[in-house]
Amino acid sequence: MGNLVVFNGGLMRGQSAHWKLKAATYIEAVYTAPCYRLYSIGDRYPAMLREDARGVSVAAELYYVPAEVWPYIDNIEPPGLYRGPVELADGRMLEGMLGQRPFVAKNGVDISNFGGWADYPFRSSGARIDKDPAVLAFDLFVNGTLMRGLKLHENLKHAPYLGVTRTEARYRIHSIGDVHPGMYRLADDEPEVPGPVDEQPGRVRRGGLDRAGHRPRRAGRVVGPVAPAGGGRLGQGAARRLRTGGGRPGRHGQA
Repeated sequence: MGNLVVFNGGLMRGQSAHWKLKAATYIEAVYTAPCYRLYSIGDRYPAMLREDARGVSVAAELYYVPAEVWPYIDNIEPPGLYRGPVELADGRMLEGMLGQRPFVAKNGVDISNFGGWADYPFRSSGARIDKDPAVLAFDLFVNGTLMRGLKLHENLKHAPYLGVTRTEARYRIHSIGDVHPGMYRLADDEPEVPGPVDEQPGRVRRGGLDRAGHRPRRAGRVVGPVAPAGGGRLGQGAARRLRTGGGRPGRHGQA
């Protein structure tokens, strides 16, 4: 079993990530109903939002995607996208890729007047090789002893190093007994942290306050999303890609 799915970006034929659709079957070129806006995310990929009041018709492609391939498609989709209903110009309502509205509002540039991603002249033309569809994995942000040059880095020897990045200014970091750091995100109603987040953390003084007068939160360790300064899912520190297990489906594919 599988689904008919509408793709409107780099996974279309001739685009940078089309090679990832190995196990999906191309059906036809289509257009959406005139009720969508298309946005460029860093000129790397598009995100589409439904806007009934001022929408346009967006060029897309229709594919048959086997059910067993979906986990591999989800694995390689970039930040800010989700599967949702897409209305076509002929009235059909099918599954497709849409943008998350808050993410697009923060990171997107409206390119609707171009009519589609393939006609947007500033899109990235290089092949998107950021993730291998055949490998189930996730990107991990680390900001402590797992980083390069520190004592537990050896534990990440099978995780490819992706680079150094920085969180948005919504985090605080504390030393936990001078053994490892603990980082937490500020609540939405708390003021942003002044200055770069990777500044030298203050030691916790007696009385439970750091040099800036903040009381550190109790540090347990959790795995959760970290927002980078430019939007997305990773954050300050060294980004790593970790495999989650699984293997290749009968005919491994990607979206």
